[in-house]
Amino acid sequence: MPANGEKAADPGITTLEITFSEPMQANKYYLGPITGRELPWEGMPPVVLSPDGRTFSVPISLKPNRKYGVAINAPGH
Repeated sequence: MPANGEKAADPGITTLEITFSEPMQANKYYLGPITGRELPWEGMPPVVLSPDGRTFSVPISLKPNRKYGVAINAPGH
């Protein structure tokens, strides 16, 4: 996993996977950009939630010389 601010992230990474300590509610989250950063996908990608509800996976496409940032929150926040 690239560290925050990593300048040499592997462009071969094709999935963003995030694991939480508690289960998430299916379809009760928001994925959006962080100010000054881009999202590593076009449109709204399909999000896959693990059976235990703690991990979700999103397909991504990394491009050179870009700054990416993803905000994760409940809808409406």
